[in-house]
This record gives sequence, C-alpha cells and structure tokens, in this order.
Amino acid sequence: AVVEISVYCDCCSDGSVLRVREWKKLLEECNVRCVMSEGDGSSGRGCGYAKNRAIEQSKGAYLCFLDVDDVMFEGRLQYMLDAALRAPENCLLGSDFERLPKGSTPRYQEWCRSLVTEEDLLRHQFREVTLVQPTWFLSRKRFDELGGFDEGYPQVPEDMIFFYSHLQRGGRLQKVPQVLVGYRHHAASTSKGISRIKLMRVKATHFEAQILRTLSSVTIWGAGREGKKFFMSLSREGKNKVRAFCDIDPKKIERGYHDHVSRRFIPVTHFSEAVSPVVICVAYERTGGEFEANLATKNWVEGEDFW
Repeated sequence: AVVEISVYCDCCSDGSVLRVREWKKLLEECNVRCVMSEGDGSSGRGCGYAKNRAIEQSKGAYLCFLDVDDVMFEGRLQYMLDAALRAPENCLLGSDFERLPKGSTPRYQEWCRSLVTEEDLLRHQFREVTLVQPTWFLSRKRFDELGGFDEGYPQVPEDMIFFYSHLQRGGRLQKVPQVLVGYRHHAASTSKGISRIKLMRVKATHFEAQILRTLSSVTIWGAGREGKKFFMSLSREGKNKVRAFCDIDPKKIERGYHDHVSRRFIPVTHFSEAVSPVVICVAYERTGGEFEANLATKNWVEGEDFW
C-alpha cells in the first residue's frame, strides 16, 4: 500500500511547522508523499477543524490518526490495515495503547485494555469512548458518510460526538489487541478543557437516542452529583421517563429530588427497592467494592436491566 502523511498545522507556536518541513523532504526522498498546510488565523480553531482539514487534503482510502504529541509504534499501519481489510466497511478500528509517561492514569488504561470484544466495546459505550481516538483507523468512505468531525470550538468533545454518530448509524467496532500507540497524558491537553457538564450532555443525548427512546420508564442509580447531572442533561421527554432515583444515603432518600424546572418531585428509594431498567450514575471501583456488591445483589444483566 502507498503511505501518505497529511499534516495540518493549526496556528502552531511550538516549532512544529519547521520540523514538518524538514521531515517532508526526508519522507519524499523515501517515496512517502507528505502534504502539509497551515491555518491562516491568529489563533487555533480546534481539534475537529484541524483533523477535517488534514483529511480533506489527503487522498488515501483509509485514515490512520496520530496526534502530534503521541507515538506510533512499529507495525501499526500493517496491523491496522490488515484488520480493516477483513472488517466490514462501516467498522471503526482501534488498538491498545501505552500511556506516556508510563504509569499515568493507570486505572483508565487498565479499563481500556479490559475491553477486548465488540460486545465489550458496545456494552460500555455510555461510560466513555471505548476505542480511544489516537488509535483510530477507518475507511475514508465511512468517515465521509458521517460528515467528519464537529468543528465547534472550544468545549466540544469531537471524538465522542463522532464515535456516537458512528454507532447511531449502525457502525461496527473492532479492537486490534496489540499496543500500537503511545498515548501521551499531560495537563494541557485539549480534552482537559472540556467541562464535565458538556460531556454528560453528549452522553445523555446518545443514551436517549439508543436506549431511552425504547423504554417507558427508567431509574437513575445515584442521587448525587453525577445522577443529577445526567437527569438535567436529558430532554423534557427523557426527564418524564425517570420514575425514581435510588441510593444508599438516608438523607438523600428522605429528601427526594425536586426538579425546579418542571416543579416535579421524584422519589429517591433505597437501592434494594430499585426496579429495572436502571442507569448507573455511580463510579465503579471507587467505593472499596461496596457499590459493586450492592449491584450484584440485584442479579441484573448489563445491557438489558442496567446501563
């Protein structure tokens, strides 16, 4: 296969432009086509905008993403292309990754690596993007069908919006079980600037589109901050389907929940009295196993009784 590298420098101020120009000469001497362009504004226009411009100026039938601060490990292109050629055309592929620097966000990395099958990747879609964007590989045709990345900026999780759009339009998921990317963690990353409220709104909208529209009612497990944020992120129709919250805190159970917008009172029951279907708005592995033990007593099936 012919390899092409497409770079869009969105008002870079760290010397990236000079480095790309140097590498462009070296790459073209090795018969690797390299196309580069730069933004003409005084400030950047965001990740979605930059990715879309890089893709527009490229020609490849398949797209392999790599952020400028991440590392591509040897063999990645071959592993991903081989998998893509065997997969359905509407498949979004990813791989395992290694956090850089090593040891940063170990809980997140461990959770991502625990998702192996397509069933795993789909089951946890409402918690987070289950294939991390720096590892993505997909056909140009599929990318174009989805209309590219959201170019809103700032405060727009363009990867999550694209991921959910892919799933809502019948997209498939596949992970190549090799560590093929070094995924850098740092405090100045763009994702750190996206508010938790914005992320919750995107997740809640996706849950409504995929699940809640098929249900007559639902219970929210967790009457704390996350449960309330989820409720407030729902549409009016979605809120009307929430019959109750459930929790273990006696004070929250006694108070209940008052929605000041609709002036509606929603009861908060003890989790032992909760009736499925249920949306979990409690963090896993943060209560010393207490939450997981309580959930296990319900004998529910994930993806059928709770999400």
